[in-house]
Amino acid sequence: MVRYLLAVALLAIGCKPRAGSSCEGDQQACLDKTTRLVCVNGKFVAMPCKGERGCWLGPKKTNCDITGNGDGDLCGPSERGLVACHGSKEQLVCLDGKFTAYKCLGKAGCENSTKCDDSVAEVGSKCNSFGYACSVDGKQRLKCIDGVFLKTHECRGPDKCEAYPPSIHCDLSVQQVGDRCEPDEEGMYACNADHTQRLRCLKGKFGVEGDCTGPKGCTYNKLDTNVYCDK
Repeated sequence: MVRYLLAVALLAIGCKPRAGSSCEGDQQACLDKTTRLVCVNGKFVAMPCKGERGCWLGPKKTNCDITGNGDGDLCGPSERGLVACHGSKEQLVCLDGKFTAYKCLGKAGCENSTKCDDSVAEVGSKCNSFGYACSVDGKQRLKCIDGVFLKTHECRGPDKCEAYPPSIHCDLSVQQVGDRCEPDEEGMYACNADHTQRLRCLKGKFGVEGDCTGPKGCTYNKLDTNVYCDK
């Protein structure tokens, strides 16, 4: 209430606050309809309010519609962790004084500001979890590593990569010699593309385990999840 009365008093005597002017605590004010001023280290800093409602003075505090804000836009020190949807496929999170945008390319998109479906993602896009995702074309499985989605697998099997949040299924039943595999997949079998060879994951890569020269070649059985080689 004190901050509200102070803002009203300043306006009444013509001392409208501006960027760079002195302030105290977490004081805020509207500079204009689309910009608010936030007190940072004793000085007002201008921050955008790009949503339809812009910046407005409520009965107890200054309000800022950030739903139109984007990656890199400034946010206040007291707003660290604040989350909002930017459209239906992007989520904004206030981190270290700026909004960081995360893409929500899964079917659910960005919901209720706090939920971002990133079960589908682009290689190189930012992420803030330790989870997996399918690539947009469904051919790769990605993993959030050090804040960025990176490719971990080629999903060459007929089912490719399928997202069932929070689970991601990558069909590894078909692989190529040299394709990467993870430590917990050591010993896993797969067929090559023309089903003439059975491959095996050893030391982080798929290599040829044997030729399948019989009439059935190399086959994958969905029921028992085994890969068979007709020799």
